[in-house]
Amino acid sequence: MRYILAALAIAFGFPAFAECYNTADVAAGFKERFGLPHMQGLNGLDNLTELYIAPDGSWAIVVTTPEGLTCDLDSGSVSIIVAPKPKGMDG
Repeated sequence: MRYILAALAIAFGFPAFAECYNTADVAAGFKERFGLPHMQGLNGLDNLTELYIAPDGSWAIVVTTPEGLTCDLDSGSVSIIVAPKPKGMDG
């Protein structure tokens, strides 16, 4: 089953290292560990990209397809929230 999901991930344009699972199976664990996503966005294929950050600073980026497949694109153990510069400030 994992090989089929990996093939689907590649077909949808996700990196070959992405691990994909049924969204219903992933949702409960993510809600418990991370709470609500910190960012959500749709791409041109109607895939939903989400960034989750846990209270301990760990994070995960996942993409969910309209077909109900959630793929883990990347994750890490440390995060720092960087506030955008106010309008008019030069970099």
